Amino acid sequence: MLRLLEHVLPNPESLFQGEHCKNKYVPKAMGSSLGGFLIIKQKCLGCRVPLKDEKEPLCEECVKRGKTVDIFTEKLV
Repeated sequence: MLRLLEHVLPNPESLFQGEHCKNKYVPKAMGSSLGGFLIIKQKCLGCRVPLKDEKEPLCEECVKRGKTVDIFTEKLV
């Protein structure tokens, strides 16, 4: 990426450093009047079902089926 940008910008490293990289994304719906009706729930990494226990990344069904290793290796790649 830097090799492509060095021909266009005098200092391409400045794009990846500094205060402008520290901004956190805040969804727009949360600040609006309808945002109060939205409920954000965590979803299972495997089957995208809303989780009951939001501390675990997988639902009980995916854990029972033994998909844990497959799902995590898929997400890492």
